[in-house]
Amino acid sequence: MIFLTLLIFFQENLIPEKFKEPSGLAYSEKRKTIFVVGDEGHIAELDKDGKLIKMKKMPGDSCERDFEAVSIDPRNNNLLIMREPLWEIISVNPESFEIEFTYKLPGAPSNCKDEDWGLEALTVIGNDEGKDGWLKVLAGKQRYPAAIYEFSIPLEGNEDPTLNKEHKLKIESISDLYYEKETNNLWILDSWLIQRMLTAGGFHGRLFLFKDYKKIKTWHLPFPLSEGISFTPSGDLWVADDTGGIYLFKKWKEKNLNF
Repeated sequence: MIFLTLLIFFQENLIPEKFKEPSGLAYSEKRKTIFVVGDEGHIAELDKDGKLIKMKKMPGDSCERDFEAVSIDPRNNNLLIMREPLWEIISVNPESFEIEFTYKLPGAPSNCKDEDWGLEALTVIGNDEGKDGWLKVLAGKQRYPAAIYEFSIPLEGNEDPTLNKEHKLKIESISDLYYEKETNNLWILDSWLIQRMLTAGGFHGRLFLFKDYKKIKTWHLPFPLSEGISFTPSGDLWVADDTGGIYLFKKWKEKNLNF
C-alpha cells in the first residue's frame, strides 16, 4: 500500500488544463491518438505522449454532459461516448467533436439522477454477424448489482439498439471495460471505495482480467477513483482518475502479463 501511494506522486499527470473529472479513455488506431471524456462534458484528443491536440466542452444539461466512457466505432472511426444517467451512446465525429447520432439503450431508468443505475463502462466487441452493419458493444452498470450488458447498435440512429445478453459478475463495482478481440480478454476496472476505504485493502482501484467471464488475475492501481482504462497496441496502459488525473504506464503489458 505504501508503494502504491508513493507511485501517485512520481507518476506524471497528463491532464489538460481546465479538463474536469476524466472518466473514460480510448485509443484510436486510425488517428494514433488517445481520446478522453469527462463527467462535465469535456472531450479531448491527446497524442501518444499525452500532449493536448484539441479539447471541447460539449453543450447540454448535467445529464446530457455526464460522459463516463468512450470507445471507437470501427465502422466509421467515430467516438462512442456513454451518457451515464441517460443510458445513451452518442456517436461523435473525432475531428469536429459534433454529435452525429444518439442511441437510446433499452432499460434506461426514468430518473436520470439515479446514479446507482448509471452505465459507467463501454467497450466494442465487434460486428454483429446476425445484423448487417450493426455493432456489438458491452456496457457496464456500476453497482446494485454490478452487471455487464451486451447491446447491438445500428450504424445510424434510425433503428433502436437491442439487448442481447446480461452478465452479473461477483465483483464490487464496474467503472470501465476494455475488450481485446484478438485474445478474447476482458479488462474490468473497479474503483468503488466504500467497502475498502477503512480496510487493509487500501485506498486504490482494482483492475481485473477476465476471459469467458471468469476472473484470471487482479492488479491494484495507485489511484483513489480510477474510472477509465485503455491500452495501445504497444501495451501501454492509460488510466483516467476522476479526482483529476490522466496517467500513462508505458509497456505495462510487457511488465505485468508474465503468467
